Amino acid sequence: MSTSESAPKQPATPHQVVEPLRNYLINQRAHLPTDAALRRDARALLRNAVNKQAAAYYYCYRFMPDVFDLEADVRLLFSAFQNEEREAEYPLGMRLADLKLLRRVMFRRAAFGLASTISAELAKKENRDRKESWLWLNKDFVLPRIPLSLVVGFAAALSGDLVKFFYAARGNGWYVVFHLAGSALLAWFLVYNNLRDRIGRGPKTNKRTWWVFGIALGWTALYWFAGWLFALGFKLDFDVPTSVMIAANALLIAILTQFFFAKDGSISDPL
Repeated sequence: MSTSESAPKQPATPHQVVEPLRNYLINQRAHLPTDAALRRDARALLRNAVNKQAAAYYYCYRFMPDVFDLEADVRLLFSAFQNEEREAEYPLGMRLADLKLLRRVMFRRAAFGLASTISAELAKKENRDRKESWLWLNKDFVLPRIPLSLVVGFAAALSGDLVKFFYAARGNGWYVVFHLAGSALLAWFLVYNNLRDRIGRGPKTNKRTWWVFGIALGWTALYWFAGWLFALGFKLDFDVPTSVMIAANALLIAILTQFFFAKDGSISDPL
């Protein structure tokens, strides 16, 4: 057997597969309005970027965010998804499905600005009887999965002997402070890790974590306030330290519930 035979050619890495096409589309984006083939390739690129079955594309955009910035590419190539008179080239049903897919991905990344742009496109009258309601689209910006999960969270936190423990510990101010601070820190950390897994580390991740955490905290405070009003209206005892600790536990449970029961384990996933 000859030793001069060359080794089998190794398959290209995901980076080598995706980068040439991506760079070409970005450089040629000014021609998107007039080039149907370019629009088709741009749509295929972004579909593949969020599709786990398209391994090379998904890998690059999920695990190499410093090189392949999904949100930047969606902004640059978004005109490929906008309404066209040539519906035979890009049927309305397919266009709306693509937009809904991108919108869901943006919500999971807490990219609310870009999700708003896509929502506006979905609400356009050009979509005829298939356009989405403005109210239905905008409900997702208040993260409705959080209040739904808080129902489970409060039900769990109010069951068993946990309430008795909190009631007994309410007189220890240091414990109350420690419990609230620890619960808030853990809740923030869970949200941060969820977003970091999607968009990587950096100031953008920190900022979005605070947004999502702030909305979750707001919903929790609203539930607590509703409980206080209920107790006030029916002249029931309402112990503030105990109820605040219960609310902190409910928030933690609500966030954990989303990781297990949401479609993609994201608390900001739209309904």
